[in-house]
Amino acid sequence: MIGIPATLSGSRVHRGPFSILLLCLGCHAGPRAGEASEQSPAPALAPAAPTDSADSGAAHGAEQEAPASGEPIRTDLAVAGAFPLLTWAPSGKGPRALIVSAHGAGCLAEQHCEYFWRLLGGQAIVACLRGEPLFRNRPEQGFYFRDHLALARELEGAVAALQAHFAERLQEDWTFAGYSQGATMGALLLPDSPLTFAHILLIEGGGEGMSRNSAERLRDKGTRRVLFVCGTSGCRGRAERTAELLDDVGIDARVGFGQGAGHTYLGAVETTVLVEANWLWPGALDGK
Repeated sequence: MIGIPATLSGSRVHRGPFSILLLCLGCHAGPRAGEASEQSPAPALAPAAPTDSADSGAAHGAEQEAPASGEPIRTDLAVAGAFPLLTWAPSGKGPRALIVSAHGAGCLAEQHCEYFWRLLGGQAIVACLRGEPLFRNRPEQGFYFRDHLALARELEGAVAALQAHFAERLQEDWTFAGYSQGATMGALLLPDSPLTFAHILLIEGGGEGMSRNSAERLRDKGTRRVLFVCGTSGCRGRAERTAELLDDVGIDARVGFGQGAGHTYLGAVETTVLVEANWLWPGALDGK
């Protein structure tokens, strides 16, 4: 059950012209890597009573029943002023890599947790930001991020919740992964964020005019590798220009292209992410 924060009121979430434009970037469901069938429908979300995360504490997550072997432990963590953070984590107490995902407009956090859990074979803690519902009374129709400042606030709150809940289970090198709107806004906010992500994965977005100063701030904060993966030629052209800039300031950057995939994170795009995964996350897929 997903609680509606008290700060979100009205039957329809307000959206300005910029946010309406971003809806065109939506969450495109295409075939998975090596599959011809469409992605299964995302589960509907039922709003619950508002959660007062200031009283409950970020460390108090709503955990589901113990999963079967190999299945993730799914937990909703309270985040101040935002919808609960969805996490999928392996069982056990050992340290794990962390991936924080920001989806595209019209997507659901569940879709992206499933995606990255599958990509990494269940070997990482996957945390999926929710954003705000396109329609407050119909959250099953997808979520979006109001702007990059709202995403930045939710990201900071989410990391605080993760640190409180998982503590020593979090390895030091974190990954930010954004798709479409999440990639575009992530690339905009990360250079000025107090958070450091050693690895950044940007799918179908994020190459839109990063400045040299922003690239240098990312480098100085400790970002080491950035992977762009595109399914459209426009994304690839922008990503190649930004990757060249990142390389120039000392950040290793690559651009992968899923020929003919279109605006999606699945199909040939997913295959390309898998091809580049060992470069982005050295050693993370050992034994997968």
